Amino acid sequence: MNLAQTCQKNKASNHISASDMRGLKFTSTTSYFVNKNSIGKIAELLKGQWRLGTTIDIFYNQLVQAGQIKALYTMPFLTTVSDHGCDSTITERSPHQEVLTLQRQAFYVATDATDVYRQILNRKNVEAPNPYIGIYAETLKDMLLPTKQRSDS
Repeated sequence: MNLAQTCQKNKASNHISASDMRGLKFTSTTSYFVNKNSIGKIAELLKGQWRLGTTIDIFYNQLVQAGQIKALYTMPFLTTVSDHGCDSTITERSPHQEVLTLQRQAFYVATDATDVYRQILNRKNVEAPNPYIGIYAETLKDMLLPTKQRSDS
């Protein structure tokens, strides 16, 4: 079962699951909870890291993959990014970041994914994609959606 299916199933049954992030490459550390007993450990690991130029999300990923800290993600997410979630300190705002922000919001426990999908479809001032990108997107949709849903979309 993929993340989208897990999220949909969990939302429908009012269930929240937690899964280990070790083995998953991740970025966009938009929110996280720290066990009160681990605050000192995290603070010590973070000390001086800003001078090395590694972003916090990449650094956390390195720590998790090395087994230095344990991280879990919940499905659906217990927090979400704001509508300003695509305002990054790393890169300029772009249309693909807006879609990624909407995608992340869709996984939030209290968000209706259908509404998010409508927002994505109704975005204004978005150029028509390169035909190859459009073909690729339709191919992915065809591969990911069950046969009945393909004919409905």
